[in-house]
Amino acid sequence: MLAALTDLGADRWPASTGCDHLRDVCASLYREGRISKEELTAIFIPDYFTAPDEMKHLVEEDSIGQHSSLRYFDAMSVPCAYFTAMHDTLENTQRRQLAHSLARVARAWSESSIRVGLSVENPGMIDEIYGLLTDRFFEAPKGLPYQYCLIELVTASSPER
Repeated sequence: MLAALTDLGADRWPASTGCDHLRDVCASLYREGRISKEELTAIFIPDYFTAPDEMKHLVEEDSIGQHSSLRYFDAMSVPCAYFTAMHDTLENTQRRQLAHSLARVARAWSESSIRVGLSVENPGMIDEIYGLLTDRFFEAPKGLPYQYCLIELVTASSPER
C-alpha cells in the first residue's frame, strides 16, 4: 500500500503553506541583497501534486501495468494535526519544536530544488533559508488538510489475498 500526496482540486493543497513561506523567505533574502536576482529566478520550489485521476492514469500505463495491476485506489483528506489539535495549546518551546519538525519535512521535499538555484558563493544560505522557514512556521502557523491517494499495486507474482 502506498500513500501519495495528491491535489483534490481545492485552491490550497498540502504543501502550499511550505511553498508560500519558502517563496516569501527567498524573496526577502533577495530584497535584503543576500541572494542575487539570478539565484531567486533559478530557485525552483516544487508546487504541484498530481490529481487523483492523473495518478490513476500513471499507475495504469503500460510501463507499470506490464509488471503489476492496480488492486485498490482511493483518495482521502486528513486534517492537519498541528492546526486542529495543537494550534492554541502549545507552549512556545513546544511550538518552536513543532515548527522545526515542519521545516525539516519541507526541507526533505524541496532542498535539492532550492540548492540548484543557489550559487556556490552562498554555501550556508540553504541552512539560513530553512532556519527562516522554521521562524515562519512558528510565527504564522496554518493548517491545511493533507490529501492522499491510497494505492495498492499487485505484481504478477503476488499471491491473492
